[in-house]
Amino acid sequence: MLKHWIRGTVAVLLGVALLAAGEAAVAQDAQTKALLEKYRSDFNAAKKETINEVMKLSDAEAQKFWPIYQEYESKLNAFSDKRLKFANDFTIAQSATTFDPDQAKDLTKRWFNMQHERINLWETYAGKISRALSPVRAAQFLQIENVIATVVDLNVMSEAPLVGQP
Repeated sequence: MLKHWIRGTVAVLLGVALLAAGEAAVAQDAQTKALLEKYRSDFNAAKKETINEVMKLSDAEAQKFWPIYQEYESKLNAFSDKRLKFANDFTIAQSATTFDPDQAKDLTKRWFNMQHERINLWETYAGKISRALSPVRAAQFLQIENVIATVVDLNVMSEAPLVGQP
């Protein structure tokens, strides 16, 4: 089922994610922010559809799962805003005439912090889902989130400039 989803939906998710990242990096005027929110909304709707298809929650499970997921999605959106700022800062630093060791250290530290933050977010919400539904449902949630994050990360990073020479 997950393979089917990956083949059928990944282009939509990637398109939305890449457009959102590109728009955020270019400008932050009101029109761009509105467009970014539309992309985010479309992306999140596609994720919810995927979760419904893959997890096939019963009505009782859905009543417990979706409030937890909504809370998670809110925290994930805040995290995504930090990631977009990081991607923009990285692109600006890289496109400058110099990319000095202090900038490299700062960006590396921020990257590690973001990775830890994402893992902590997943761990927190997997625990909540495990307690509210079951460990199996928590594992399914993590699998879906990890696949989506991996595909998006791969495609976003493939567009990032290579770090300058030391």
